[in-house]
Amino acid sequence: MRILIAANEPALAESAARFLRIHGHDVRTTASLAVARLGLADPRWLPDAVIADYRVGEEPVGPLLEGWRGRGPFLVWTGRSTGDVDERTGQLATAVLRKPFHPSELLDHLA
Repeated sequence: MRILIAANEPALAESAARFLRIHGHDVRTTASLAVARLGLADPRWLPDAVIADYRVGEEPVGPLLEGWRGRGPFLVWTGRSTGDVDERTGQLATAVLRKPFHPSELLDHLA
């Protein structure tokens, strides 16, 4: 599975990417939603799933999630309580994971 990770924290993104690669996934990471949007439109490498921070920089993940809409799993991770995640994101995301989470949770929701 090709997975795009868009996250504020490079260490967390790379750790998740390493874990997913060990499990056979092809993973790319970015710290920019603008780059992530471009990645969703690149026909040379279209992701099968997306994992993103609830906010990447100052941008909310909502518009990226809206653009993805049903193309495959879209996981959102956040340091906020899940009650602080806006309702639309909660409805559209495959799962909202509260940090810290166990890496195996990623696999559970990507299956």
